Amino acid sequence: MSLLPCVASLAAARSRDPLVDGSIGLAVELVAYVEAQCPAVIFGPTRQSRSAADARHLAIYLAHMTLGHDVSVIGRIFRRDRATIRHAVRRIAKRREDSAFDAKLVALESILAPLSHATAGAKHHAR
Repeated sequence: MSLLPCVASLAAARSRDPLVDGSIGLAVELVAYVEAQCPAVIFGPTRQSRSAADARHLAIYLAHMTLGHDVSVIGRIFRRDRATIRHAVRRIAKRREDSAFDAKLVALESILAPLSHATAGAKHHAR
């Protein structure tokens, strides 16, 4: 896989919103690494493959539930409406019933948890 489209898309996303350079960008890059996806695919304007949609949903879930960002902010960054963001959060929450998936999610949350303190003061933490 060529990294050029990944870098170009991430740069475009960063120019849209400074949060992409912060905690949400780190969540996307972490999910991209764990799920073997390019950040460009996660930020992509279309669903693409099932694995790309799953990775996007996971990044959205972490941005909302772990980092405490508002669905409107997340929607703007991912170029999705709030209903789509809420759907992604519900979908990942349902997948937590699978113990293996939940263990992976707990590990990701523990990596990102220190960043939630940086955003909690300025944003409503939706837990």
